[in-house]
Amino acid sequence: MPRTNSFMGIDLGIKEFYTDSNGDVVSNPRYLRKSPLRLKRRHRRKSARAKGGKNRHSNSSMSNCQTVLDRDTTL
Repeated sequence: MPRTNSFMGIDLGIKEFYTDSNGDVVSNPRYLRKSPLRLKRRHRRKSARAKGGKNRHSNSSMSNCQTVLDRDTTL
């Protein structure tokens, strides 16, 4: 890529995901607020199953927890 000698400032925030020096504002993804509650509920459902039981290791209980963990991102 050729150098353009232009700079851009990015401000990460809590209300907005980021604001750049051009004034563009990107809002926070809402799923990150709901995912801890969803994960907590799915772990509770999984732990209610008997250890070694067929339902505990079924696709639905394991993949639901993994799906929530996959969607969580750290910046």
